[in-house]
Amino acid sequence: MADHEPLEILVDTDVQVASSAIPRRVVETLRRQLRQLDASAGSDEPLALLTVREGRHRMPQALLPRLTEACRKQGVSFAVVDRRANVACPPLRSRLRPTEREREVLRRLLLRDSGVVVVEPGPQRTLLAAELCARRQQRTLIVTEGESEGYCRELRDAFGLESPLVAPLRSASAESRIVVGRYRGVLALAASALREGFGLVIFDGVDRVDAVTLMNIVRGVGARYLLGLAGAASRADGLEGEPVLLATGYA
Repeated sequence: MADHEPLEILVDTDVQVASSAIPRRVVETLRRQLRQLDASAGSDEPLALLTVREGRHRMPQALLPRLTEACRKQGVSFAVVDRRANVACPPLRSRLRPTEREREVLRRLLLRDSGVVVVEPGPQRTLLAAELCARRQQRTLIVTEGESEGYCRELRDAFGLESPLVAPLRSASAESRIVVGRYRGVLALAASALREGFGLVIFDGVDRVDAVTLMNIVRGVGARYLLGLAGAASRADGLEGEPVLLATGYA
């Protein structure tokens, strides 16, 4: 491919580029960046963040900024073809009142498709999740290591809603605007539901879930918007993802 021809980057459940089209120098830049991340994190199953299958280089969609930045640094023009899911739902109105710091974090989140906020479990984490659900106006899946019923109660209180509009995964219906499930339960969802059923996915406790489980879900998600909620700015395995948005005063 001549450098003046834009590199087509397809974004769906993952990021894909034709192996025959992507310049070698871009691939080498990505491999250097991902060498530390592309590890098993204590498991026998490698994460393989950058793979080649069916003639295409592939990586999780949250790594799109790494690819576009590598292209910019190497002087390679590109065009993004975005096929991620937008699943609009009637707007929700949160009854919680964010502080000025929290409004700034939300403002920064709304400028990007994905990000990680460092905030301890508790009222602030619930507030940020609820506010982002309200502002994105997308059918939302919240994935957590904790107890889903408790999370649902907190969100119902935040919005002044009852079931089934906010529901645990096992009892969710087409009417549910926010669905809360544990990581293992979400792994068992049908591929089509994970790919097409939600426009926003929030990963709660993203610093604590094992890397293989996390990446298996991320690779199946077709949602346009992703958010990680973490109690720490880094993981023991080095898999922090994209730049962390620190909620000033929390971390």
